[in-house]
Amino acid sequence: VTGLAPFFCSNERELLIGIRRLGRHRGAKGFGNARAVRILFERVRDRQASRVTDEREYGRNPNMFEFTRTDILGPDITPDSLKKSDAWQTLEKMEGLLPVKESVEQLFQLVINNVDRERKDLPLYE
Repeated sequence: VTGLAPFFCSNERELLIGIRRLGRHRGAKGFGNARAVRILFERVRDRQASRVTDEREYGRNPNMFEFTRTDILGPDITPDSLKKSDAWQTLEKMEGLLPVKESVEQLFQLVINNVDRERKDLPLYE
């Protein structure tokens, strides 16, 4: 269609990961294809707008039509990023709660493993 902006993703693999994440919700109660796609696109658009604004504030000239990995999938998830989160820092400061802290650390490891498995096109752990 003439006149549409040429939006693109710099890494097709990351786009496929985003689509697979969306598809994993099929069959769940209350899932609606059109609504889910709209919500995903709005999140991507909002992240992209925020990134473009930030880059412009730093004097850069970002491509307004590019969707990056962070735009599509959100911030990169690493052991460091999880451990630096406000929620984890608050939990760490609490005395006791060792079983809770251990459970959260197990969830962190599950998330890290699944991010790696996503990148390798392997099924995710539940």
